[in-house]
Amino acid sequence: MKIEKIFLYLAICMIGISVFFMPATEVPDEVKHADIAWHILYPDSDHIMDWEAKNDIINNPQPADADVNWSLFQQFFVEKIDTEQISSRFNFELKSISYLPQFIGMYIGKLIYPSLGVILTFGRLVNAAVYIIAIFYFIKYIRSGKEVLLFVSLLPMMIQQAGSLSYDVLNHVAVAGFFTFIINLLDRRTFGMKHLLQLLAIAILLAVVKLNNIFLLAVLAFVNFEYIDRLTLLNPFLKWFQKHRLVVLSLLSFLVAVVAGVYIHQTVGVKQFVAMMFNTLMNNNLNGALNTFLTTGIFGYFGWLTIPLPLWVVFFDIFVLTLLLFVDKSFELPKSEAIVLGMVFPVQVAIIIAIMYFLWTPQILGENASISVGTQGRYFTPFLLYLYPLCAGWKKNINIDIVEKTKVNLIVGTLAFNFIVYLILIGVYYWF
Repeated sequence: MKIEKIFLYLAICMIGISVFFMPATEVPDEVKHADIAWHILYPDSDHIMDWEAKNDIINNPQPADADVNWSLFQQFFVEKIDTEQISSRFNFELKSISYLPQFIGMYIGKLIYPSLGVILTFGRLVNAAVYIIAIFYFIKYIRSGKEVLLFVSLLPMMIQQAGSLSYDVLNHVAVAGFFTFIINLLDRRTFGMKHLLQLLAIAILLAVVKLNNIFLLAVLAFVNFEYIDRLTLLNPFLKWFQKHRLVVLSLLSFLVAVVAGVYIHQTVGVKQFVAMMFNTLMNNNLNGALNTFLTTGIFGYFGWLTIPLPLWVVFFDIFVLTLLLFVDKSFELPKSEAIVLGMVFPVQVAIIIAIMYFLWTPQILGENASISVGTQGRYFTPFLLYLYPLCAGWKKNINIDIVEKTKVNLIVGTLAFNFIVYLILIGVYYWF
């Protein structure tokens, strides 16, 4: 069976179950995402549907055997809202693209049965459908790395997010879309008009979903290729750039470093910033979230940041992912390109932590805090994909061979085991 069909069957089953099994409103910031999506057409409806006031609407007071109050949960789905009192006004802006799937689903749910639970669930369903369809076609058309794309896209953390109202869906689609584009470019080494249009669409989606994603485009400067079709007239300029690439990129990197350094110096100070990055990523005594939300959260920290995936399961997932990164012998890269693409993961981690330090941390810890807070491991999960081209530079040095049938069984078995653990953890905490 083709890899994309394996993904399709697994994704429909796992994400479909998660949509209904994960209690409504219990995914991080889900009511916030519901509020933003709802305001695309109903920005003046807070007096009737204030989504952000629904955060604990289905929960038992703690301590309790189960977090979900079954009576309140039923009421959440059965009790209708008075939609006749809700006025509509189109309130769409560019960043609303991240919430279009959720809004479409929520609107359908409102038409079918206007209760909060039904509206939210249909938003989840459409969001999940967009995720499944997009990743299915990426796996189908990517020339190499199909198994890695499948595995990362169905890690427990992504299953939870794909079955929710989170913008993580389009974020992963954007990052995986660029991954597909860059892997195919590295394979064919040509760039035509069709590819330019693809890149423009991906770049817009990357920037709209999360601004830090736009830094992914920088890796194109390190890839060797040539223009074809109507773009061939640009080849002389491209060859000049490739010949002087080291000098040009060194100057650009220096300018970026100077601008960033000046900004950091004027805000918190370079020494304070370096100490903050070290404390956030290395000092668990200061950053209590380091080994929980930040690290374990890459693979699975479920519910409202309450249920961690056991570390021994995380270690096994890392082992399987490592095998998949090296086992594909059909795709190899020069070490220079491999290193640059592999740097995507740590660079994105640093960028996201820095952004959260300047934009979010002051609201929680005040100015000049010693750590950055608010970052969750799920922000990093899509960038695991870029470890694949990193490992492609060392496949000649590391010889791993797995029979195709064994490889498929390992992938399916690992993902199925992850999913069973996920369901048990959610069931025990929320339902039983």
